Amino acid sequence: MSKKIYSSAAVLAALLITTQIYADRVELNVVPGKRASLGSAQQWMQALSSLKSARIRSDRNTGSTSPEAKWVGSTLYVTAVIGSDNKLHVPGKRFTIRQSAALSNWLEAQKTQRESGPAETKDRFGLSSTELLRVHEMLKAKVTTSTNGKVASDVMRSIVRSHSLPMKMSASDFKRLADQKLDADWQGYSVGTVIAALLRPHEFVMVPKAEAGRTTLRVVPERSVKEGWPVGWKSELKKDELVPKLFDSVPIEIYDTPVTEVMKALEARLETPIMFDQGLFAAANIDPTTTTVTVKSQKTFYGKLIREALFKVRMNSEIRVDENGKPFFWISPDVKPKRK
Repeated sequence: MSKKIYSSAAVLAALLITTQIYADRVELNVVPGKRASLGSAQQWMQALSSLKSARIRSDRNTGSTSPEAKWVGSTLYVTAVIGSDNKLHVPGKRFTIRQSAALSNWLEAQKTQRESGPAETKDRFGLSSTELLRVHEMLKAKVTTSTNGKVASDVMRSIVRSHSLPMKMSASDFKRLADQKLDADWQGYSVGTVIAALLRPHEFVMVPKAEAGRTTLRVVPERSVKEGWPVGWKSELKKDELVPKLFDSVPIEIYDTPVTEVMKALEARLETPIMFDQGLFAAANIDPTTTTVTVKSQKTFYGKLIREALFKVRMNSEIRVDENGKPFFWISPDVKPKRK
């Protein structure tokens, strides 16, 4: 989930950028979350400086880490939190660093509501932004033991018990995980990403739901919902920030070698795990352990080598991060069949 540096919670709480939009009577406090990168506050300050009628100043007197919006008199106070995904979380919405215009429009919309109390709306999975952040925090817990060679159902049971997760999954569905033996080591990665990866080969997804005043994690068939908790997230960081050795030069020659062997060799050199989307490979009837690749003798860099090797066998590579910002490569077939 790397050169990405995290500061302590105390330092992050002290880093506060306040944008006071006097004409609109809206005060926006942008607070780095506990897992935000150290440079994210400065990046957001630069992005917000382009807002019209906006004044940016530093205020070190807040420790809030939850998004909220409330009216005090004629002023709307909005607390926005920079997440580990480098997105700005406000009640019911999230914005990338390139969406300052959309953020400005959202603030304008809030100004017309003039409601007292938090301006909470429903976000993804039918949860409020606050509820969603709580789920994200819950799923940041790390897998502490090796998963390589273990049965998926045993790994799942261990994760749920160790972290007391409010998981709901039928016994018959759970038994299907006993047929899956893991060939990847997810130790050190967040439980949210790992659970999503364990479920994917069986066409299951995890969906957080607010039920009877508490949040549960329901495991359901993928086809029955619009979206499930993903196997990792896209990052706003550049590739070389996530994987520093990606652009290192290397002489290479590959002849008729299984894709998995090539990727495992690169995994060690890049010091970043390379994972395969077993669910999509199975659905596409492609076996990366028997699909071979040949790359002519040349001097290149690792990133280009990965692209060239996978292109030859119609596969794609993407760098994702888990809930803590830890990176991994996610390999999938270029031809993505519709799931039944």
